[in-house]
Amino acid sequence: MTVFVYIAALQGYAKGGHFHGPLFMHCSLLTLISSIVMPMQKDAARRRREDCFDAGVTGNPLILGVGQLIERKGWEYTVRCMPAIITRFPEAKLLIVGPSQPAEPAFRQYLMQLATELGVIEHIQILQDNTPEFIRDAYRSATILTHPSFVESFGMVLLEAMTAGVPVVAHNGTGIPCVIDDGVTGYVVDVHDVPKYTDALLSLLGDATLRQRMGAEGRRQAATRFGQAEIAAQLFAVYAEVIGSTENVATQTAESLEKTVHT
Repeated sequence: MTVFVYIAALQGYAKGGHFHGPLFMHCSLLTLISSIVMPMQKDAARRRREDCFDAGVTGNPLILGVGQLIERKGWEYTVRCMPAIITRFPEAKLLIVGPSQPAEPAFRQYLMQLATELGVIEHIQILQDNTPEFIRDAYRSATILTHPSFVESFGMVLLEAMTAGVPVVAHNGTGIPCVIDDGVTGYVVDVHDVPKYTDALLSLLGDATLRQRMGAEGRRQAATRFGQAEIAAQLFAVYAEVIGSTENVATQTAESLEKTVHT
């Protein structure tokens, strides 16, 4: 199952997001993974906090969402969770990082109007036209990532969060459960059920040990289940099955790729 949803992503699923086109998307993801897992010095960590602060990003805890500002991404339901979250965490904020050109311009206005009606407008922040460096730093600064999207063939932002060691609360539809290991690297819930969605968010926000454990496992799975050599092996195994090859094409290709990565 993993390889098929990953292939769908490589075929350009994320056009309009961070990645554009199969090869560029794959290479960009690998670059992102390398940059996130690279050991960081204390001054670098301080600088990224300052960069986010300079951009007006605050929140303790900080709930991050990354994706287009469109209805099917499910942001409405995250906003509906915020009153209960703020009751428990008065300094909490939801940061949604979106593309520079929203596909549904009116949706942002609707979202902010909803936040106003719920009394949480001061706890919602939407930033658009962001640099890759800022998005990377947002992942590193986030307490958790939420991804309430109704329809995803894969969901690259899930893998980005896992690579950053950030636990995830996501919708339980389409390809998302193939990426997030429920109860292990995060939670997958029906976000339409706002009380249940809220409980999942609060359970992570209120338990640093749980976040650390899920984040560490997410990082491990990003490097193993979705690692370059593993995905290549699965991909070429499918090719070998289709063409009826009797040679161990998958193993040979994975070994070759592994050597290339480490040279």
